[in-house]
Amino acid sequence: MKRQRIWVALFIAYCLFLFWLTVLSREFRTGERVFKWQLLWSYRAWIAGEPYGKSESIQNINNILVFIPFGFFFPGKQIKTLILTVLIFSATIEIVQFAANLGWCEVDDVICNTLGAVLGWFLWVGIKRMKEKVNAKT
Repeated sequence: MKRQRIWVALFIAYCLFLFWLTVLSREFRTGERVFKWQLLWSYRAWIAGEPYGKSESIQNINNILVFIPFGFFFPGKQIKTLILTVLIFSATIEIVQFAANLGWCEVDDVICNTLGAVLGWFLWVGIKRMKEKVNAKT
């Protein structure tokens, strides 16, 4: 039971960190708000040689990496619940960024964040299974 509370505390601390990273640490932008609804637009821009395409594509990869702990520490451990939770959490971040003009609101961010969380969940499942195999042998 104590381990579960620690796990939940880590997840909550991580979510607070994500909110700080994606909302609170940003400065208000001047100019119009940006909503990018096109899927994988940054990769197409990178291939086309547009100057911001590569950096935005790398940002997508960063989004995947930063959300891996979301899936790893997710307390529910049900994949459907995880996906729904990360979709809502990520969409909320994007809506707040758009409303407060703190960055671009991108559908790709929600997709990459969800992908990262799912990868983290599979990492947790893999470690759990390896641990069970080791325990079964002893």
